[in-house]
Parts: sequence; C-alpha cells; structure tokens
Amino acid sequence: MDDPNDDRERVFLVGVEIRSSSAGSKGSGTAVAGAAASEARSGGRPARATYTLDDSLEELGRLADTAGLKRAGTREGKLQV
Repeated sequence: MDDPNDDRERVFLVGVEIRSSSAGSKGSGTAVAGAAASEARSGGRPARATYTLDDSLEELGRLADTAGLKRAGTREGKLQV
C-alpha cells in the first residue's frame, strides 16, 4: 500500500528482451557457465556474458533501491527484430 508521507522519487522499471529472427540466433540467454571455455578459445579475452531479462530487471531494481528510489512497478516485454 502506498504511504502518502513517502516523498521518495518513484521509478517504473521496464525490461525488453530483444530476439533476432535470423537463423541460428538464440537471442538473449545466459552464457555465464560457458564464459571460461569461451575465454580460453578467444585467446584470453573475456567473453561477453549475456543475462536473462529477469537478471537485468533484478539488477536495475537493486540500483533503484541503492539510489533511494521507490519502485512504482515493473513491466516486461519481448521484441522480435
């Protein structure tokens, strides 16, 4: 329930999962488990990790909390490109 005396700035979190329609592309997903193997294959360069939509929204929520913002809501969507 909303507290009328809560004067914190409100934030509405939005996350969009972008998926490619090109053949062989899986869109978003989690690649953390394969990061070490990928790094070894790439000559020691760190692999680019991908995160799930839920992971990203959780992190965004933690950042909002750290900034002292009040979460007004969350919305998720998917976009096919």
